[in-house]
Amino acid sequence: MSKDIPEKIARLLDDFATLSELIELIEHEMEKRIVARHALVKIEGVLLLLARYKNAIRINKFSGSTKTVQQLDALIARLRNDYQGSVMETGRDTMAAHALQLDLLRVVEAWQFLGRSMFQILGEDLVEIAAELVSLDFGYKPVEHVSLDPKMQRIWRQDNFLGDPNQSRFATIYPGLGTAGIASPLPTMAQVQENAIRAVGLLTFMRQTRILAELSEEGTSLRRIFSEIMLNDLVAFWELLFTSHVPNEHGEVDDCVLDHWTQQGWRGATCLRELKKHPPEGFEEWRTKIRNKYTAHIDADADLHGWDLTSWPMTADRLMNECGRIANEFARCCGMDSRSKMLCRPPTPIRGIVGLTGQEGKHWNDS
Repeated sequence: MSKDIPEKIARLLDDFATLSELIELIEHEMEKRIVARHALVKIEGVLLLLARYKNAIRINKFSGSTKTVQQLDALIARLRNDYQGSVMETGRDTMAAHALQLDLLRVVEAWQFLGRSMFQILGEDLVEIAAELVSLDFGYKPVEHVSLDPKMQRIWRQDNFLGDPNQSRFATIYPGLGTAGIASPLPTMAQVQENAIRAVGLLTFMRQTRILAELSEEGTSLRRIFSEIMLNDLVAFWELLFTSHVPNEHGEVDDCVLDHWTQQGWRGATCLRELKKHPPEGFEEWRTKIRNKYTAHIDADADLHGWDLTSWPMTADRLMNECGRIANEFARCCGMDSRSKMLCRPPTPIRGIVGLTGQEGKHWNDS
């Protein structure tokens, strides 16, 4: 059996429980889904590791008997059926681990599908799987769950954090059409504009996650989870800015933001080219050793201690500071051309507006 599989599964299950609790604590519709994306990475990791763990239990505990693991097999199959091939899997590939180009309506569908009903179904699946693992293997030890501080909700309502959760806002995010209470520019047929919206959307995700993370304490699972989300978004953001020829769902390749700006003569291209020269120190190690093995993808053979922030090649504070630096530099580049400047705005309250009409956005509790 691969290294520490029972411990890794227990960690992933507890992370999903923490994310579910966090989402219920967050009152802001956009931020709920920004966080919810990361739970899909946890589900995919659980499915990967459960197949190996089930076989190890069958062989090592019950001399290869398949009958003893039939119930576990059925529970795994149910979880896989609930997740694989669904829009959730699409959401994980395009919004949680990467920033792949996808048709707008499919992105909106995946974004809207992130909701309370879906999380309740997946949560119930995982609770039953955990109980079955305990009954089959005395060596399986669930992680002792630490509940979140409900006081965070009151602080997030303050204007210097997220503000009034009932206030309509302007925000540039790719699935803005599917977010209740959010007015957002729609992508056009122009690829340069669509890529700019995707980039600003990732910048928005990083910014809002960083605000939420301000209340997380050092050494907690919540601090680590926020750091995982920010690392995934930072790598996806950097790749979107500077990596061309990435295949999309139609088998076509897409140019990066820098190439689009250069080809279209956008004034921020030179600024962006300069930013490319200054990635975070050790960034490739961040990407290959942490993001590719623990935070966006789960490597069954990677050491368990790699999940702990203390073993990362950078601290959580340094990661957040680098996200802020790169976001600020990108915003400065956007400000050099009116076409990018109008897109690159932080989430902003729309004063005097009670609600938005003619919008396809769903509330979390309605999904």
